[in-house]
Amino acid sequence: MSERIATVVAVTGKAYARNAEGLSRPLEAGDVLREGETVVTSPGGRVELALGNGEVVHILPEQSVLISAEMSAEMAASADEAAVTADAVDRVVQALESGRDPFDELEAPAAGLAGGGAGDGNDFVRLLRITEEVDPLALQFDQAATIEDPTIVGATGNQAPLVVDDSTSTEPGRTVEIDVLANDSDPDGDPLAIVAVAGEPISVDEPVTLPEGVVSLNPDGTLSFAPNAGFEGELSFEYTVSDGNSLASGQVSVTVDAAAADSQPLAVDDSATTTVGTSVSGNLAANDSPSLDGGNVWALVDAPDNGSVIVNADGTYTYTPGTGFTGEDRFSYSITDADGDVSIAEVTVTVVDGSSPPPADDAPVAVDDSVAIEVDEIAFGNLADNDTPSDDGGNVWALQTPPENGTAVVDADGSFRYTPDAGFSGRDSFTYTVTDIDGDVSTATVFIAVGVADSVPIAQDDEFTVQTGTTFEGDLAENDTPSADGGNVWAISQLAGGGEVVVNADGTFSYTPDEGYFGIDSFTYTVTDIDGDVSTGTVIIDVVDTDGVPTAVDDSFSTDQDVAFDGDLAANDEASPDGGNVWSLISGPANGTVVINEDGSFTYTPDEGFSGTDSFFYRVADADGDDSTATATITVNSTNTDPEAVDDGPLSTDEDTPLTGIDVL
Repeated sequence: MSERIATVVAVTGKAYARNAEGLSRPLEAGDVLREGETVVTSPGGRVELALGNGEVVHILPEQSVLISAEMSAEMAASADEAAVTADAVDRVVQALESGRDPFDELEAPAAGLAGGGAGDGNDFVRLLRITEEVDPLALQFDQAATIEDPTIVGATGNQAPLVVDDSTSTEPGRTVEIDVLANDSDPDGDPLAIVAVAGEPISVDEPVTLPEGVVSLNPDGTLSFAPNAGFEGELSFEYTVSDGNSLASGQVSVTVDAAAADSQPLAVDDSATTTVGTSVSGNLAANDSPSLDGGNVWALVDAPDNGSVIVNADGTYTYTPGTGFTGEDRFSYSITDADGDVSIAEVTVTVVDGSSPPPADDAPVAVDDSVAIEVDEIAFGNLADNDTPSDDGGNVWALQTPPENGTAVVDADGSFRYTPDAGFSGRDSFTYTVTDIDGDVSTATVFIAVGVADSVPIAQDDEFTVQTGTTFEGDLAENDTPSADGGNVWAISQLAGGGEVVVNADGTFSYTPDEGYFGIDSFTYTVTDIDGDVSTGTVIIDVVDTDGVPTAVDDSFSTDQDVAFDGDLAANDEASPDGGNVWSLISGPANGTVVINEDGSFTYTPDEGFSGTDSFFYRVADADGDDSTATATITVNSTNTDPEAVDDGPLSTDEDTPLTGIDVL
């Protein structure tokens, strides 16, 4: 990045800065001009610049002025160079008394200075002693020269600002805000603006880096000093203010010491919800930051208009709405530390009708950020810019995981500063949280590129094969190259024509072909990193129609004589992936009957009294007619047993007389 040369103090009419590529931007007070830019003024346009060495440059209408490092050297000569010696004064007086031309008595330099020097221009010129030769110039450099003669011909009459030195203290690693203009003033009543720190131009977008830390200009005109990690001690730096016509400088002294620093409490607004006639209690301290000085006491400042509240010294409170009141009520409270530092916040209480449900709980949403800076530069900004705070209120930003190659400070309002380690070049990151009043938390990551080129993601084309009637899952990120900037997100770009596709943020996806579809299908997707770089890839999907067939496997079962048997032919068969599988009988058994259901279940009934082996033949067919056959064999066990003889008798008869009529069975 090119060198900073000047800061715009004031603009009248229209003026622009044109870079080496020919691109122009309108100029406003506070803008920084860098070497190689050209300032162009319109008719009636004027620009006042503050150089880093304290000089002020005026650019007149309809001018085109190149900004270069040599501008500081192209100043008007000092008053010492223009001083007229005592001998020269005597000769001039004698020439005037005798009626001679005083210029004949003096060398050209003694008679005055060329206004502005180098032919670069003035819109007004101060004359020293005798006279000044004036060129039709475009620039004018105000100079802090000592002028012995109080009479200044052509002076504007403007008085310089009155600047008073400032001092403050802070803790190691903690940013401190300094309102240096609070005790400064301008005799002419002109507004004051800070234009330089330690001789370097400063603006809201361009902080100044000191050996001990970083000084930033805030939008409200105050300065912030962020000490480097590990720094403790005292330092001072010069700041320069402008009233639009002249400059003045003062000193700021800062003490960085954990013991010496005056810590401040920070009260954060809160919210609560209750129903009609119902008190609500809470803890105001939950999202506040007490002072490290200790002795923090919470107290009521302004009571609510539609109820009553008790605020305890530890921050707990109880609010009771007025009888029948519904709507929003408010009260304010303070935190005061041991040495009297005070912070005030407001609590909003929503009282709803008991018949209506209370508002749903809301949660904050933190979104990843990215920053690119040069080596040894400071990154600063506001994390809240792209986050969504919770509607519950009381949102507080805080550092979660510090960076590995520098230090980061995250303030409660989301503003942050990142200071890389000295000489570090590469990529760093830290995480932060946003927490609302009732404890809902969201986390995001800040990716920082220090002195490295912008990285872009690379999406690679993919090819997959899918069978009809099935859902395929895969990972697009597997062969892609994510951006080193971080925050890479995969997303569908153009939908598939022959099926449904879902692409998740991490690159995983699923594809389901439409019913009956087969052939080549495709869709496109994107990978987008944290700073918006995008790469697109194409996925080719070959949906193949693989004809499945069922497989019937022979079965064997057994039952007892005269006992029906239930079984399942499908238990060991393989159904077709085409679906629509149906089991049916081809030829029945010879010694019984069988009923086969479509799902493969069956009932076999043997003929009465039959025992032995029987069988039947069956088929399983799929939706497109593919079939397979098998045989089911059933063994019918006989239930007959051997006869049992039982002795009879004793029996008797007469000699030579047959015995008849006896039932031995």
